[in-house]
Amino acid sequence: MDTTFQSQTERIRGCSGVIFAAAGHSSRFGDNKLFALLRGMPLFCHCIRRFAQWIPLRNCVLVVPKGEQEDFRRHLDAWSLGELPLTEGGATRFDSVKAGLAALPEAVSLVAVQDTARPLTPLELLQRCLVNADQGGSGVAAHHVVDTIKIASPQGLVLETPKRSSLWATETPQAFRRDWLETGYNTVKSRADTLTDDAQVVQMAGFHVLLVENHAPNLKVTYPQDLVLAEALLAQA
Repeated sequence: MDTTFQSQTERIRGCSGVIFAAAGHSSRFGDNKLFALLRGMPLFCHCIRRFAQWIPLRNCVLVVPKGEQEDFRRHLDAWSLGELPLTEGGATRFDSVKAGLAALPEAVSLVAVQDTARPLTPLELLQRCLVNADQGGSGVAAHHVVDTIKIASPQGLVLETPKRSSLWATETPQAFRRDWLETGYNTVKSRADTLTDDAQVVQMAGFHVLLVENHAPNLKVTYPQDLVLAEALLAQA
């Protein structure tokens, strides 16, 4: 690891926190996908366990669905992750992230939001996003789009083909100055149902969003067959 980057990560370690988002409904998966086993470990534990190698779990929070705290706690304890606080999410992702933000310790000034359905996220990517947030206010993991994208009507009629060179697909982690994220979640709540990631919330509040390019596999498990791909990617790691 580059010594400058290492010193940067050590400097921000104590003031960094993560909101682990786990309050979704897994509607496209069936049962709660986060309890599905991946190499013998519940899916949601993978990124938490990896990040815990560096970030203090007491500075983080796991946001879970109403009524499922006991199930999540049991798995955390089984994998020696019991230090991680839990809080109950809301009806939407917006509500859940906002609840997680309120549950973080006051000492946390840099916040990353991480989908727990992404079991492959490298620790180094989290660190790069947080370093960018420390230096420029935001750091959002993303990768260049390689497919040709079509904008189409509801009937499937192609209306436009945007230039691929300017298109990025965002991922998590998405890291921000805490005050930026709090301002966003307190000012754009009227648009909560239309917002699909935290970068939108921050940008709509008037702050800039900086992308952090990621080349490593960072699969989001959405369908049961995604677990097979995740297993294969973990085997290559």
